Amino acid sequence: MIEFKNVYKLRNKLSIEDLNLTIGEGKLVVLCGKNGKGKSSLLKLIAGIIDADAGEILIDNQSIMKYKKNHAIAYMPDNYPFSDKDAFTSIVEWMEYVQPFFKKEGSWNRLKALEGNGFGTREELSNGSKKISMYAIARSIESSLLILDEPTLGLDSKRKQLLLDDIQEYMLDGKNTVIVSSNNIEDFERICDQVIYIQEGVVLFQSSPDEIVSRYKLWQGAFEDLPTAGIINYWSGDFGTEALMDAQHATVDNLETISLERVLYYIERVHRHEKIS
Repeated sequence: MIEFKNVYKLRNKLSIEDLNLTIGEGKLVVLCGKNGKGKSSLLKLIAGIIDADAGEILIDNQSIMKYKKNHAIAYMPDNYPFSDKDAFTSIVEWMEYVQPFFKKEGSWNRLKALEGNGFGTREELSNGSKKISMYAIARSIESSLLILDEPTLGLDSKRKQLLLDDIQEYMLDGKNTVIVSSNNIEDFERICDQVIYIQEGVVLFQSSPDEIVSRYKLWQGAFEDLPTAGIINYWSGDFGTEALMDAQHATVDNLETISLERVLYYIERVHRHEKIS
């Protein structure tokens, strides 16, 4: 279990303030939100790459520093961290040297399974192939915690499905935890346990996909008929007014169930009306 207790972090003009959050063991959790609003910073805090300015982060009731003395945290960054001149062989050998929990043979096997036709020189790698190589390296670290920053971005449908299948295989024992940052919620909606939405370093909500779709619905009508209770966001166009509503507080019944992707999109539409709680 991962716990954030009153965590504060100021980074690149983004402030994460008084963050309290719990992520249970054996869950696949997706962090969503606009770019630059705290998702990657949250992942790096969990991975121990950056430190909180205040508060504490616990993994299995231990500080991250203490936890990492006996456990690995497998982390895949958003951007390719290696030189284009580095061959995958060299990267694997370096990982084997610096990471005692890294399994060299596993990285090659996973790379072949996901990439299929292998690699040429670094200059020949597409962004998708770079994603696959980063994922293969992260997945080859023996760890019960896998952190992935935009892992499906740039992948074609075949490789995306192979990667998602591999994540599900990793989750089979019920003890491994996966935390993903992604703006493509449709990639993970079917397999994730929780969605955490982050805006300006603040967690707006943490719920299962089914709970979110059941709670946040679409209202359509004339502006003068706009409901007064339960409005999350609203916008007007040539064909009337639409609003994202919190069904738990709305006083109208004519609400439309929409996809999780649309709910998350509508949260950021023009007018912000009230904070989600």
